[in-house]
Amino acid sequence: FMMKISLREDAKLNTLGKIAMNTVVSDNLKARLNIIGYRKEHPDVADYEIKNPVFVVGLPRSGTSFLLHVLAHDDLRFRGMRFWELNFPYPPPFPNSTTDS
Repeated sequence: FMMKISLREDAKLNTLGKIAMNTVVSDNLKARLNIIGYRKEHPDVADYEIKNPVFVVGLPRSGTSFLLHVLAHDDLRFRGMRFWELNFPYPPPFPNSTTDS
């Protein structure tokens, strides 16, 4: 709520900026509610342990995308995030909708 007030009063956005930021904030709030709902429906998900996660971080144009692609080829130890996972960080509504297409 405070962010929306700040965007409206402090950011001095043009019309397109207001529309874009309203969409971004709304989409993020929807995603958060979906995550909370999923955790309530599936409390056992908190018991799942991710052992030795790997985070690839770096400055732009430093080879991070290339490294991610190389790591994703090792199917036994690594898996890159799917496009839908980046945009919607909660399980899809249908079990067969986990592909990028």
